[in-house]
Amino acid sequence: MTKLEEIRAAAEAATEGPWTTEKHGKKHGAFSDQCIVAAVARGQGIYTPALKGTFPANDQKFIALARTAVPALCDALEFAMGTIEAIAEVNEEKGIFPEVTKMLKETPALVDKILDSSSVKT
Repeated sequence: MTKLEEIRAAAEAATEGPWTTEKHGKKHGAFSDQCIVAAVARGQGIYTPALKGTFPANDQKFIALARTAVPALCDALEFAMGTIEAIAEVNEEKGIFPEVTKMLKETPALVDKILDSSSVKT
């Protein structure tokens, strides 16, 4: 299993999302229909509707892994984006593969769109 596959497996084993930093579910008196995924500090937590149940042991592993995996994924993505940008520049300078070059130049915007769609909801 590659490191990327390990990270993906940990994410898929964790309680389903979206996870939020505020309770947004329906209120039932003093209670909410959201479950706490993790307690960060007194009165501060991470919540989810958890329609399919919660998986605390998997959440614990995922949260611990995320602390080092997210920066590593950012580094890997920045490296890949730099490589894509360099290839696009060479293609453009040489006037080769114009359609591929156009797609390569659109990659940063597509990556931002993907990241925006997965942002933490507060």
